[in-house]
Amino acid sequence: MANTLEPSEVRTGHLIDPKSGIPFQTCTLRHEPGQGVLLSIPYLNGDPQFAKIENWFSNQDPPKSLIYRDDKGSVTLSGVRWRGHGHFGYTLGRLGADVAIFEYPRQLKNEYKLARVQSRIDGLNEFSRFQSINHVGSFEDGVYKSVVTVKAVEKMVVRHGGFTYIFRAVVPGENRHSVSGSRFSAKSDTVIETNKSRGATMDEHIVAQWPIRALLILAHGSEQYWREHKILDDQFPVWMISGEIKGPMYVPVRFRRTIRDTEQPERLDGDNSFPAFQLQDLGTRGLLRWLKLYDDENFRRAIEPVVEVINGASNFLEPQVLMTVMGLEAMGYFRNPKKASLEAHVKRCVEATRVNWSDIGRKSGIAQAIARVNNDLKHPDRQARPNGLELNLIASLSKTIMRLQMIELLGLPKSQYERISNSMGVIHTKELFRLNGVRITSGGNFVDTP
Repeated sequence: MANTLEPSEVRTGHLIDPKSGIPFQTCTLRHEPGQGVLLSIPYLNGDPQFAKIENWFSNQDPPKSLIYRDDKGSVTLSGVRWRGHGHFGYTLGRLGADVAIFEYPRQLKNEYKLARVQSRIDGLNEFSRFQSINHVGSFEDGVYKSVVTVKAVEKMVVRHGGFTYIFRAVVPGENRHSVSGSRFSAKSDTVIETNKSRGATMDEHIVAQWPIRALLILAHGSEQYWREHKILDDQFPVWMISGEIKGPMYVPVRFRRTIRDTEQPERLDGDNSFPAFQLQDLGTRGLLRWLKLYDDENFRRAIEPVVEVINGASNFLEPQVLMTVMGLEAMGYFRNPKKASLEAHVKRCVEATRVNWSDIGRKSGIAQAIARVNNDLKHPDRQARPNGLELNLIASLSKTIMRLQMIELLGLPKSQYERISNSMGVIHTKELFRLNGVRITSGGNFVDTP
């Protein structure tokens, strides 16, 4: 039985005394949607046997870390917090945790600084295009021979901000399946791993990986979610039945900050088949350039609102428009940090796209339209209010313009400008205007096309 925690699973076990290794309290462990792991502890108020547990809940001050164990294995919980309890008689207390590491530690600590954190994110495999499965076929003596080699060897490594970033091809063992003379199946994947020799908290590792998630969202132009995390650290070795301790292996981790992502339905094969640009387009130089850009607070102020809109921050058009235009204004300021009007900042971004927008309107008119719709929506003293069509068109156009900023900012190859610029939502946005029979005038207004 794997030491994991499925969404519908309820595990029953004990809390473990870290000094003696002896169980001292029965409890259950389960996954709570949107919150992560939930520890439920039954106890009796006023009974000396449960004095320690009762004190945790009556003072709303549980230990910062706990160890849970059952027949599947151990789970180390850190960032433990009170989640509620009853007050009379037979009581059920609840505790949450920021981090759940599915292994027994060498030493129980309030917080762990981890050497390596490996994450799987949607779209990373298609973005990297690493080849881990090789097939060679031949026809000899009337017999077709097929040789399949499954070996994850490709990777890319960059170092930035005290972390080593490793894009690594993997072939999970559970994906390899064969029946002699009948069938064979294998599936490769790509993960991002951050490595810090002196260790970093789980939160620090995820913050370091956050720019990679943002880059994937911009490359694909659609939602991309965290799917799983694993750690590799000597603080969590392999414990043998004999009592011998072996070197560490990758063990699963549940992290509350990304738990809502992991709950999203898995993407279908083919959903991320055509990113606007790929890892090979960037190379190590482009990746480092991106990570350095993300260190700039003004750049993050521009890019993060739009990234979250693309990633499904809201289904409503109004906040989509407000957030994307706010991002464009900040990007215009990032490009030229001088005080200017919203229209001037947006125009700077439109001009930086290097795209022919004549199917929609002149660049100056597009900038005026974006600024006008945003201000009509934002300010209650404005008499006009944008309708649904205007909001939809401006939301799509603004997101596309922001994604196109990446061509120049990342230093993508000039030989690929046309391919990249025509794949970053440009065709879709132009079609949206055409199908609705709308253009933008030089004065920034919407008019019906003849």
